[in-house]
Amino acid sequence: MDLTEHTETIIFDNIKKVAEEHQLSLLVVYRENPYWLLLPTQNQQQLEMIVQEFNQAFNDDGDLNIAIY
Repeated sequence: MDLTEHTETIIFDNIKKVAEEHQLSLLVVYRENPYWLLLPTQNQQQLEMIVQEFNQAFNDDGDLNIAIY
């Protein structure tokens, strides 16, 4: 793991910790630079559908996808 990946892991772990305290889920959009967003944790199945639909719509070239962190 390089320094950038290690730094991202630390940051996202801390964001996730705070998000869970507020019943939110952390989703990360991976591209050249990762982007993150928080969504209400109401239905895991809906979150998985968001991820699946996003990846089907925007991952044509393979360098843009989203994942539940």
